[in-house]
Parts: sequence; structure tokens; C-alpha cells
Amino acid sequence: MRQDLGSEVGNVGVKVMGNVATKMIDALLALIKAIYDKMEKNLSVEHKLDVLKLRGAKLDDNQRKAVEKIDGIYGFVAHKKLIAANVPLTVLGVSLDKNDFRELGQQCKREGIVISAVGDGRKNLETGAKEFMLECKESDVTRFRSLVLRLNDDKMVEKIQNHIETIKGQGEISNVDRLTIDGLKKEIDVIRNKNRALLNDEQTMNVVERVVDGKTQRGVDFDSALDRWTGGKIDKETVAFVVDAKDPNKYIVCVPQKAMYNEKEYIKTDYKIFNQSKLLLETNDGRFDGRSPTYWVDTKKQMKETSQMSDAVIKFYSLEEYQKFLTEYKTQNQIELTPVKNAIEESDYATAKTNLEQQLDKCGATYQNGAVLDSQTGKAMTVTNEMTDAQKTNVAEATLIGRQIHNIESLSNIENEIALARSEVLVTQTGTPAHTAATEKLAELETEKSELESTKEGFISGREEINAMQSENIVRSETEKELSKTVEERAAETEKDTAKDINAPEKTRTMEAYKDDIKNNRAQKAAATPEAPDLSKTSANKSMER
Repeated sequence: MRQDLGSEVGNVGVKVMGNVATKMIDALLALIKAIYDKMEKNLSVEHKLDVLKLRGAKLDDNQRKAVEKIDGIYGFVAHKKLIAANVPLTVLGVSLDKNDFRELGQQCKREGIVISAVGDGRKNLETGAKEFMLECKESDVTRFRSLVLRLNDDKMVEKIQNHIETIKGQGEISNVDRLTIDGLKKEIDVIRNKNRALLNDEQTMNVVERVVDGKTQRGVDFDSALDRWTGGKIDKETVAFVVDAKDPNKYIVCVPQKAMYNEKEYIKTDYKIFNQSKLLLETNDGRFDGRSPTYWVDTKKQMKETSQMSDAVIKFYSLEEYQKFLTEYKTQNQIELTPVKNAIEESDYATAKTNLEQQLDKCGATYQNGAVLDSQTGKAMTVTNEMTDAQKTNVAEATLIGRQIHNIESLSNIENEIALARSEVLVTQTGTPAHTAATEKLAELETEKSELESTKEGFISGREEINAMQSENIVRSETEKELSKTVEERAAETEKDTAKDINAPEKTRTMEAYKDDIKNNRAQKAAATPEAPDLSKTSANKSMER
């Protein structure tokens, strides 16, 4: 007798969490704060220089050779080699068997993290296999923490997928089974969505802090984004889009799938680099005999050079999500930025300023004497920890709009001053001190105007980047809203749609009418969404359809 729907679906998340929580998590979380605090100090430039000087003084010829041997090597490195090279290590207090350690080493190698181990002397109580005490290069501990959390998500997804296969393997699939499977798939989607949100949130805060504070330590570069947020079991049998937030026409389609190497299964990811609908490059992160130690590093470099993508990349989990994002992004730019750009090009600064002030009002802010103020409190707009990402982005947008207004006012004023300076040049006699002074003044004003013009372009670029982050947030909110629905709600919607189709009155139509509909639908779709690659034939999409 199977469990009822409510208990089966309702408890699955708890079961999964309990069964797959790894030994690494508890030990790492207990250890990480002290290590992180220490690293904050050790990552300073001054400290690094001091350490390098000290190590340089201590290293003898043998140690120098040892350093040369491990330089540029990632993943597992023998403990003796690291000690010989005087590499600072942190013992993580975690023991793993050989198989788990090998899997972890592969992930660390991909992400440029150095780990090592010493024999624990004990045996795994379940398998009887020898265990190893895990060590990590001290400067890699924070990144290692992120990797472990990601691997835990990987294991959770794998456990749920195995549970789905178990249900399918029991024979005839009942309605309760179908709803249970649907609920389990939603659990996977929730984990995936949470994982990609980490990347997109980090990129959003990078933009916000740069705009508001003029500097940031946030953000994920192109290399790290491909390391951390593509491939792996968490993305198995699905398609992901890595998109350049500064130019969303540039994107990479990531298709992970099972592969075999040396009789062992792993996840191989195919990468297709596009600019709009044009395919620029196809490559992968597969394993093969004779693979260069720098293969993945070289591949990422080739992908970035070919795509010309920036470091501000964000991630989506379907073509539909990407198209919604791109439509929203282009719509925002068309409504907010195009009228301002056109007015400025025509030197119609009054219209541009009025337009920007209306946008500022929508942000809940006003512009007074060069400052952006909260409309309700009358105080300067600031970012606080209590704000949501959407609220923080709103403050950043208002801040940038205020700077645009100031820039426009300055351009308007300086053009008036330039007009007067030109008149002064014309009315003064050539060769006189007055003419020389007027000429110099005009040159200074024109230089100042040129600087304001270049700054103006930067504001437009900044607004486009903010619009990209806002558009991503809108699409993500829609996805989260859909994922928040219960299995019963999703089932009711499906039943309602099915009933609607069954009860729809039959209509006799000519083939020409159908052709007209198809033609019109294609035209509307082409106008609303960008061209995109046909992914219907990928093995990943076939798996999703099944």
C-alpha cells in the first residue's frame, strides 16, 4: 500500500535533506567563520607582500623547486608536495573514503581549488574502506565552502531523481504516482532555482554597490561563473543559458548530459556560444585520453574571446525564461532610455530632464539641488540590509537617474557658456590679450563639454545594466511564483485546461485559414521575441519532454 499523496509529496523534501546531508557540511560550517575572519586579514595586499617576502627569505633551493612543481596545479595535490613548497594548509576536520575524495578532487580541479589529505587511520563504518583527513589550501577555504554547498545540492537532486526512477520502476503508474513525480520534479526545480539565484543575486549586488558606493567586492567573473554554475549533476538533463547582462544578445547554451570515461559515469557539458541567433563556437568540458592539464582553462579563455562576453553574466533555465528576459529588457530600454537619448542628441535638455524626473517619480524619489531624495521621507535614498534585491536595485536606478539629470543640467549650462565664449572670441580683436583669453576660455569649456558627453554615455550603459538586473528579477519572480504552487494546485490547473480542450466546440476550417493563422502567429512571435537556437533536438530537452 503506497502512502497517500499528501504524506508522500509533503515529506519528500525532509527525507531527501536527511538522507543526503554530507559529512562535510557540519564540520565546515562549524569551522568556517574563524577561517573566514582570518582570511579577511590574510587577503590584504600588505599581508600578501609580507608573506611573500618571508617565504622568499625562508625558501631554500629545494623548496623553490617544489613550488615550481605545484604552480598552476589544482584539485588533489600530494600532502608531501605542499609541505615541501611551504603552502599554508587548513585541516577541515572531515574524513572521506577514496571514492568520495576522488569525486571531490575532480570538482576542485575544475574550480581551481587545491586540496590534499593524510590517512585518518580509521575505517568507514558502512563500507570498511580506509578514510582520509581532508586538507585545503588556506586561501581556497571560502571557495571550497561554496563548492561543498553546491555538491550537497547535487546530491539532493540525484537522490530525488533516483526516487523518481524507483516509482517509475514499480510498474503501472497511477494518478497518485504521477502527482508524486510532479512534486518531486518541482523539488528539483526549487533547488536549481535557488542555486542560480546565488549567481544572479551576486551580480545584482555588484551593480547596485558600484552605482551607489562607487566600488564593490561583489560579482562573479566569467571563469568562475562557468566553473561554479554550469555542468554537474544539479543541471543534468536540462538546458541552461548563461547571458551577458551588459549585452543580452550574447549568450551560451549549456547542455549537460551523462557520459562515460574509463568506464565511469560523469556529467559532460556541451557549450554553444551565440550572438543573437548566430552560432559562433561549439565546445565541451569532456574527459578524454591525452587531455591537457590546462584544457579547461584554455577552453574558457577561447569561449570568452569568441563570445566577447563581459564578466557580468546571469543564468536562466529555459529558452522561454531567456526570451521573457530579453523582451522585458528591450522594452524597458525602449520606454526609459530611447526618449532621453533622442532628446539629448537634439540638445533638447528640457524634455530629457522632464522625462527623467518622471522616471525618478516612479522610483519613489525626487531630485533637488543635485541630490536624490526619498519622496516620502525627504531624506537621501540609501541601501539598507533589510531591503530586498528589487528595492536595492530601485535605489541604484534612482541614484543613476539623479546623476543623469545633473549631467543634463551641466550640459545645458555649458552649451550656453560656450555660445557666450564664441561670441567673445568673435568680438575681440585677434592678437589682443582679450582675444587670447576668450580663445582659451572657449577651449576649456569645449573640453569640459567633451568630458560631460563621455560621462553621458556611461550613464546610459549603467541604466542598461540595471534594466538587465531588474528584468532578470521579474522573470525569476514569475518562476518562483509558479514553483510555489502546491501539487494539488498544479494538478487542478492541468485538469481545468484538459476539460477546456475537451469541451471546446469543433469548428470546420479551411486549410487556407490555418495557413493564415500560422503566418500571423509567426509574424507576432518574430516581433515579440528574438531569434533563438532550435534546442528541440538536444538530448537534454528530449529527456525533459519525456
